[in-house]
Amino acid sequence: MRYFIFWLFQFCIFFQGNSQKADTIVTMRGKIIAHVKEVTPDLIAYSNPEELVVYKVERGSVAWISFGSGRTERYNDLKSFASIDDPRSGRG
Repeated sequence: MRYFIFWLFQFCIFFQGNSQKADTIVTMRGKIIAHVKEVTPDLIAYSNPEELVVYKVERGSVAWISFGSGRTERYNDLKSFASIDDPRSGRG
């Protein structure tokens, strides 16, 4: 019984440490489910869940980030992204 409780405790600690919620990066091209590593004035660095490779996206192409903790940071408005690709706007 003592060993069972010990292993159960170890099991709970293992899964608690690996249960970090992923962040959602919303860009003009869609959503990216990732873990945000760094936010600078020009770039946002992130890695995909279960990967170690760090990718970077320009901050100007990001509308907002919804962090796994529940906090949201807004950078740009999606309406401005829509007008870039809209042929009727005269810009795209």
